[in-house]
Order: sequence, then C-alpha cells, then structure tokens
Amino acid sequence: MSGGCCGGDDHEPGCLLNPANDRTADFSLYTKINWSEFTTLNEATKETGRKVFKPWQDRLSDEYVESDIDGDLIFNIPLTGDVKLMGIIVVGGPVALHPTKVRLFKGSYRGFDEVQGTADQEIDLHPDTKGVMEYPVKATRFNNVSYLCLHFPANFSGGDNTRISYIGLRGDFKKVNRDAIAIATYEIRPSMSDHKNALDEGASTVL
Repeated sequence: MSGGCCGGDDHEPGCLLNPANDRTADFSLYTKINWSEFTTLNEATKETGRKVFKPWQDRLSDEYVESDIDGDLIFNIPLTGDVKLMGIIVVGGPVALHPTKVRLFKGSYRGFDEVQGTADQEIDLHPDTKGVMEYPVKATRFNNVSYLCLHFPANFSGGDNTRISYIGLRGDFKKVNRDAIAIATYEIRPSMSDHKNALDEGASTVL
C-alpha cells in the first residue's frame, strides 16, 4: 500500500486530499487580486511570487517562490474590491525551507521597515507540503480589506532560503466601484464657485 495522509490512497471524508472535498470555490480570492500593483519583495527569481496564488486544485504544482538574500518574503496584495478574510492555506517547500509563520497586515503597501511593527495577526505555521492545513483569520479584524500584506519572516532551518509553493486565501468578496467613489467624493467637495463672495457683494453695495 502506498503512503498517504490517511494511511493509503483512499483518503478519509474530511481529508482535503479527498477528491470529493474540492475547495476551488472557497479559495478563489486569487482571482480578485489587482496584478498590476502586486509585488513580492526578496524573491530570488523575478515574477515567481505571483505564481503561488493559483487555483486550489493546482496547489501541489511545481511552481514556487524562494527568498533571495535572507529568509524574509513579503507579498503586497492589492484587491479589486473589499474582502472579509477568513482563512489561509500555506504550502511550503521541504521542512527546512518551509516558513515558520505568517504575519498579516491590512491597509497599504509595506516594505521591510514597515513590517517590523506589530502585525494585525500572526499565525504560527506547521510544515505542510500537501495543503491540508487551513489557518483561521480573525474575520472581525480583516473585514473590508482592500489591501493585504503577508510577511513570512523565517524558515525552520533559520537559513536564507524560504520556499512557498501555494498561498490560498478564503473569504467573502464584495466588488467596489472605486472610480465612482472617487468621483462622488470630488463632487461633494465645496467649491468657491458654488458660493457668492460676501466681500464682493459688500463692495458692490458700498459703490
């Protein structure tokens, strides 16, 4: 009998590797990322960071991102709407290269200086090369998120190379027309042309 998480190839009903437990729809927030503004910091090979945000059923594919100078990886993830984030799956590389934790920030772009402060949530990770562990996110804290930053500060070996092959985000998405909001905000701003100039009126009266 070949090995597997359930002691064989016949996975138990609750196992995420059971074909009946297809969670493609649950982890589809990668389709709501604004890729034109997405960035990965400290990736060894350019443009590989975006490849780990992929369909749930492809989470075990060969594509991965690996850190360059040290074990830090930062993903800046702008979204095309507002998200209530509820769960995350992280598939790492071999145990030595697997990240030890993920630090979540909301609100805006963050570089290495900006992630030194307190995160909105920190999650200790366990080595997971199959994508069977989902970590809960504090939905009350990550409600209406339009920009998410994920910081992976280290790996289990303490070395310079952290490897990640899949990041799955689960939550509720709400489309927001940000152009309409910007126009509405502009239109409600007071303009001097909308009001009579009291000094001018007074000057005309005197004359």
